[in-house]
Amino acid sequence: MLLTLQGLINLLNIDQEQIQTVNQQSFMMNDDKLLELTINGVSTDTRTAEKNQLFVPLIGEKFNGHDYRQVAYNRGCIVTFWDQSIVVPQISGIYILVNDTLQALQNFAHQYRKSLDIQVIGITGSNGKTTTKDLVASVLRQKYQVFQTKGNLNNHIGVPLTLLSLTSQDEIAVVEMGMSGFGEIALLSKIASPDIGIVTNIGESHIENLGSRKNIGKAKFELLENMQAGIALVNGDDAIIEELIAEFPAEHPIQFIRYAVNNENAQYCAKIVNSQSHLIGAETIFDVIQNNNEKFATITTREPGQHNIYNSLVAFVTGLLMGVSIDKIQKGLMEANRTPMRMDISRYQNSYIINDAYNSSPTSTKAALTYIAQLSEPLKKVVLLGDMLELGEYAKQFHKDIGEYTNSLPIDVVLCYGNDAKYFSSVINGAEYYPNGTEDSLIERVKTELSNGCILLLKGSRGMKLERFIAFTKEVLSENGEG
Repeated sequence: MLLTLQGLINLLNIDQEQIQTVNQQSFMMNDDKLLELTINGVSTDTRTAEKNQLFVPLIGEKFNGHDYRQVAYNRGCIVTFWDQSIVVPQISGIYILVNDTLQALQNFAHQYRKSLDIQVIGITGSNGKTTTKDLVASVLRQKYQVFQTKGNLNNHIGVPLTLLSLTSQDEIAVVEMGMSGFGEIALLSKIASPDIGIVTNIGESHIENLGSRKNIGKAKFELLENMQAGIALVNGDDAIIEELIAEFPAEHPIQFIRYAVNNENAQYCAKIVNSQSHLIGAETIFDVIQNNNEKFATITTREPGQHNIYNSLVAFVTGLLMGVSIDKIQKGLMEANRTPMRMDISRYQNSYIINDAYNSSPTSTKAALTYIAQLSEPLKKVVLLGDMLELGEYAKQFHKDIGEYTNSLPIDVVLCYGNDAKYFSSVINGAEYYPNGTEDSLIERVKTELSNGCILLLKGSRGMKLERFIAFTKEVLSENGEG
């Protein structure tokens, strides 16, 4: 983002009465020069704030960003949004008075997005949205200047910051959208105004808050309901999605396009040609069938696990809709860099580690277990399962269901960690249970397995921080960062 103060005032229709200047002589600008002041970004965190960024002090349950105004100024943030209910301090700077700093940030992002000649692709879903984001961005980057959500900045603060990071050179923004309850995706969709919306699937994540998979689906479909027009790419193998399409307002000017695996009723169907079962360098080849006709293309992906065929397929379809040639789509799929801790594969001594510990749900845990079970390497298969969080009253049964599923697979050792993980171990034959407070013992157990040679899968919810149990493996840390 690059704006002048005058450009910001014009974009947001700011009245003169909303602007207060304190100690103007300290930054040595007269009124005319003041309006030419450059704003080259937005910061809500003084720890990472940079010179000439707009400082937006947010208010949370345990913090108030307004308390850090001096720090922001010291780091070069002259201009700041400021809650008008809080007295403007005698700290040098330009204060733009607003009713609510968070809402001001969100409105700024929306107005800025509207001012750009850019296509926005919004992505949501219970599982796979981050990998899908990475693949879609890589495919589109073969033809366009693309900006994508960094890491997991997918909420009511992260999405505005993503949009405000765009420049006039960017042609496409690939924006991930997350939620934990009703209304959250609706807000993000209104802010970002997507031209294409992608719904990867409907799983069990956040069922604690929403009560049912159908309700989770309704919350995800807020992305599409709040698009003015455009295209919706949806998983045609998901029964909940099909129910929601049937209930979708017929008058809404959105076009649904289904993608699926081995389901020729979808407009784009992937038929698996070859799926290799080794760990390193494995490729999955699938044909793309369009509108139940003959083969349209043959695509190769290196994304681990058959569940990633869906993510590769929707990236293919997105590229096709955006005019990327098939050979460039293929190149983009092969060159994609995935966000850390999503099926990250690395080597430690004579062992391999599959770090899929960014988050967990019953659906994604089954997919990860299925993947390690089908691997052909002659190594012991070891799984470290952490709690699947935010399942509410369903937690006990979902953990037991995963336990039963694990028993059906050729897995040699299962280590269960956490509170609800006791329900895994109550069902899994020979499972070892490590409750909270036994972290040191679990680390030693993991060290033993890795030293002897194995394939280790880590799968658990974000709050479990399972990556700490492999922190001793320098190769993993250097490859994946700190997570």
